[in-house]
Amino acid sequence: MTTETLAAPSVLVDWLAEEIGSRIPGVKCVLFVEKADTVSVWTVLPGFDRESRNLIYQAEGRLIDAHPETLFDFRVVTSVDAVPHGAISA
Repeated sequence: MTTETLAAPSVLVDWLAEEIGSRIPGVKCVLFVEKADTVSVWTVLPGFDRESRNLIYQAEGRLIDAHPETLFDFRVVTSVDAVPHGAISA
């Protein structure tokens, strides 16, 4: 992975898809939002899996190391946690 800036969202999308979405077992999806000077990244697992979480944390660390100029906000949630309690779906 290069150390170029994450100005282009496609760089982040490609990295997340490869490093987290494809390489870590059990990942249902990876969501991200760039807002002001922060990139929020949510990784969704089907349930609590310590091994997958540890792999995700390692990948997040590599992303931080590769892009020290970017402020990241990471969350790892289960698919049950991803929908706020009491939410109503139509």
